[in-house]
Amino acid sequence: MSPAFQAACYGKGPTVTVMKIARTDGTTPEKLVGGYAGVSWASNGGRTSSPTNFLFSLTNAFQHSMTFGSENKAQIHRNDYGPTFGGGLDFYVQNDLNGGYCNLGFSYECQVGEHESEECRNDFC
Repeated sequence: MSPAFQAACYGKGPTVTVMKIARTDGTTPEKLVGGYAGVSWASNGGRTSSPTNFLFSLTNAFQHSMTFGSENKAQIHRNDYGPTFGGGLDFYVQNDLNGGYCNLGFSYECQVGEHESEECRNDFC
């Protein structure tokens, strides 16, 4: 993870990540999305269990809870990733904190559509 993120968040307890998604196509509005991490970030390279984690869209005013049985895949801890939520990289932020992507529906519920559907992904990101 980025040195700034590591210094600010590793071992510090619960955190909130917020990301502004800017579109380059000029037709899709920007979105504000994020995630609540109920446990500290670490550099152990594994996954963290946290039943209190969730993703949210400030644009859509919606909270995406964890899917049943996915609590053990709440967060991904890798030094080459930024803050990452979900075993399927449901919400991934690049290491430099300047990009990322969504694959919502694997560990966090879709509001509309199904896992890996464009409808679900575009609703969140």
